[in-house]
Amino acid sequence: MSMEAALQIRIDSAVKEQVEALYRSLGTSFAEAVRMFVQQSLQKGGMPFRPSLRAWDDMSEAEISEKLSRSSEDTALAERWDNAFALCYRRIWLHFRLSIRYMT
Repeated sequence: MSMEAALQIRIDSAVKEQVEALYRSLGTSFAEAVRMFVQQSLQKGGMPFRPSLRAWDDMSEAEISEKLSRSSEDTALAERWDNAFALCYRRIWLHFRLSIRYMT
C-alpha cells in the first residue's frame, strides 16, 4: 500500500513527547500507532475502542484488567490478520513466479 497522503494534527507539545516516548518503549512510533488506529477503525467500522469518560483512577483492577485483555485480544487479532495477509501475498508471488518459469 502506497503511503502518499499526510495527516497533520495539533496537540500539546508535552503530550506529544509523552506519547512518542510511550510508543518508543513499545518498539514502535506514534505515527505507526496512528496508522494502526486507522486500520482498526476501518476493520471495526467505527472507533476501535469504546470511548469512556472514566479515568483509569476511577476504575477497579478488574475493569482495568478487562480493558487490557480486550486490547491484547485486538492486537493478537491484528497480528493474525497481518500474518495471513503476508502468507497470501507470498503464495500469490510464488504462483506468479512459477507461472512465468513455465511460460518460458
